[in-house]
Amino acid sequence: MAAVVGTLLALLVFLAIFGIFLSDYMPLWMQDNEEALAAQVESQFGSIQNQMSSSYLTAQSGYEAANPVTLQSAGVPVFAQPTQGIVSFTENRQLFTNISFRLDSATGQAYYQNITSVGELAISLPNRYYVPMTFDLQDGGVIQAQSSASQQNMVFAPSVVANSSGGVSTLYITLFALYGNNSVLNLPSTAVYTTFVASQQYPGFVGTYVYDNFTTEYGCAWSTYWNNQFNYLNSTGYPTSANLNVYPNPSLDCIPGPSGSLTLVHVRFASVSHFILSVADFTVSLGQTT
Repeated sequence: MAAVVGTLLALLVFLAIFGIFLSDYMPLWMQDNEEALAAQVESQFGSIQNQMSSSYLTAQSGYEAANPVTLQSAGVPVFAQPTQGIVSFTENRQLFTNISFRLDSATGQAYYQNITSVGELAISLPNRYYVPMTFDLQDGGVIQAQSSASQQNMVFAPSVVANSSGGVSTLYITLFALYGNNSVLNLPSTAVYTTFVASQQYPGFVGTYVYDNFTTEYGCAWSTYWNNQFNYLNSTGYPTSANLNVYPNPSLDCIPGPSGSLTLVHVRFASVSHFILSVADFTVSLGQTT
């Protein structure tokens, strides 16, 4: 009788410990795994952006760079499968970027540079224990977005250089135009291949205004980024008449329209002494690493 009671008590202790493991420890373990995956993906997107910038700056035309991306978290052996992410590239015709400025003094009219094919490289992490999120590379910036529309951050900023010294203001904007076949992969061992094709430079006329108009699914991230930029520039003596308008909600930048709708962002810089727009073209493809 004592042996039977002892065995039952031992089983109860085991089941109690097992229940605590399943209800408390395993979710924390998986949350740590998914959080580590999100941090790794963010770092890898930063590496992709940095590699593209390096290829552009060194004019490595035709050079293909392979950047590995991790799409699978660690799991808990036996108890929980790894969380699988998805990487996609879309040459989105609904997105556009338009920059207008004075190219010369001959007519004084505006010159419009349109980028009608703004490609997007994105990784979706449908986390089960950590916060689901998406990382998106568009227009040279890397955005982290969570399920809430207001939870959007510019984690790696695009190349915008502005300064003011001795009454002379200078502005340089570099945009990435991404091209390629629309594709989706969810393989654990995946790579993003980027090839720098060419770049064009458009020097503006002395004393030109600059308007940057573009559409995006991440209006909150972009409006926050540009507001921070303007606050910084104004504190350093840059012309203060730069301003930002976000549509359809100018006063509520982080509340977009219906799900999947685009936000139209208008950025206006004051008249600057010197302006140079650079557009770098890249082809993007997805593949399996060996």
